[in-house]
Amino acid sequence: MKTLRRENPGLCYRKVVAMLGLAWVALSNPGCASNVAERDFYDHKETTTLLRSHLEDGKPIDRGFQHPISISEERLRRILATVRVRVDARFRDPVEKPAIAADLVPRVARALSESLEQADSSEEVALLAVYKSRHLGLFSERRLTSFVAYVKDDLLTIALNRVDWNLSHLRTGSQNRKQLPKPKLGEEQMDFRLVKSPDYEAAGEQAIAVRFADPKWDAETP
Repeated sequence: MKTLRRENPGLCYRKVVAMLGLAWVALSNPGCASNVAERDFYDHKETTTLLRSHLEDGKPIDRGFQHPISISEERLRRILATVRVRVDARFRDPVEKPAIAADLVPRVARALSESLEQADSSEEVALLAVYKSRHLGLFSERRLTSFVAYVKDDLLTIALNRVDWNLSHLRTGSQNRKQLPKPKLGEEQMDFRLVKSPDYEAAGEQAIAVRFADPKWDAETP
């Protein structure tokens, strides 16, 4: 079941760019029968997405994703805002916090919405968002939150990869978006676990599956 969304004025430009200027990058996976292909799609305010597929004999493998699909930014904002994680902290008790910082939710929702509408049935969406957070109220740190998302069997799956990952230890050049570590399915890069919630189903220790078409995600009636 697909959910309608309003067309974004800036989307037309990105559609043209995606068609004309975004080339496939084939990456060999040692020991794996298929290759991986990625194409850049979204790039705005330090939020980027890659549409990634697996190849066999040079052709994308149809993975049965329900893409392209339209899910509104507003619906995705409400979904993303409910996801919480419990992070193990050295020498301290575990800390519970939003998986996606509140200030980050609107631009992540927009990027994911537009990307799901452009992906096909072979492509997952890899999303990276960089932002600044205040540390001890004294100075700001650049941090990365990233995940892989796709829609299948009427479920929106979001597999978190990095949450509030501090970029200060990287060289300045490594903080360039092209050099940031890309999120991949099945990889655990940080020690955190999702907090259980009736709003979503667990799809692993660091992934959720959401029935995004559920009326509870509809806009509130005035």
